[in-house]
Amino acid sequence: MCTDVTFHNDQVYRAYKLRWKIEECYREVKQHHGLELYHARDFNANFGHVALSFLSYLCLGVTRLLTPKLRDKTLGQVKHLVFDALVELEQGDHGFIKFSSRFRRELGLPAYCA
Repeated sequence: MCTDVTFHNDQVYRAYKLRWKIEECYREVKQHHGLELYHARDFNANFGHVALSFLSYLCLGVTRLLTPKLRDKTLGQVKHLVFDALVELEQGDHGFIKFSSRFRRELGLPAYCA
């Protein structure tokens, strides 16, 4: 793309801006969603691990987008709040997840729980 003189500067800029988003996503998944923590020789195991790492990233991003109080937080901050929230499971006739008091105090329930 850079060597094709028919592309205008703004087209090259937009393409690299899109590529940078991909690099940011890849870095986030490697550093915070366990992509580099697993090495296996089985194709299915590797495929599943990569898929679950990116699924974890997507779920966190969607949670941030659907919860108004989380929109101004970084993915790292959201991850810590969400993982801190799932601290207690109760079983009885129905299973319950109790959110931590910090999570309820700072954010309330996520929008998709309402």
